[in-house]
Amino acid sequence: MSSKPPRAAAPVIKTARLRLRGFEAGDLPAFCDFWNEPAVYRFITGQPLPQEDHWGRIMRLVGHWPMLGYGSWAITEKSGGRLIGQCGFMFLHREMTAPMPEPELGWALRGSCHGQGLGLEATTAALAWFDGEIAAPTTACIIDPANAPSLKLARKLGYKLAAETEYKGKPTHLFHRQRAVTSLQ
Repeated sequence: MSSKPPRAAAPVIKTARLRLRGFEAGDLPAFCDFWNEPAVYRFITGQPLPQEDHWGRIMRLVGHWPMLGYGSWAITEKSGGRLIGQCGFMFLHREMTAPMPEPELGWALRGSCHGQGLGLEATTAALAWFDGEIAAPTTACIIDPANAPSLKLARKLGYKLAAETEYKGKPTHLFHRQRAVTSLQ
């Protein structure tokens, strides 16, 4: 699906307030900290997870880059460098009642960062990079139907509801977005 050779690591993307970079081993404590906030896990994992699970998640996020040429970024504050979340693209072969064969955009931010436009800033930058680098005609995202802020963000990003489905026995909404760039450089 990538039009360019896979990368060894995530490229760095800078926005007005954020720096998106690849995950590092030293991110584990901050990664565990933000993913174990109820405001973060409520609609995603439904419960806090042990450090061992978070380490496996970081390894999976890092592994996307050399295997697929895309992946997820650690979202850090431009001033100070604090890890405040993650966003990016995954290809997980999710077992859902509606098929999802395209790359999936996902995002999560610390609860203290909600409502400040940081999710929109990070995901807009990630989508711009993806559309310019990867030859995927569509991307997807799945969102818990009760997660109103993420549903609103998905729509702002141009995602349209494709199906009301289930994932792991729970209702989820599947969204699709058409690629914004029509030709790769």
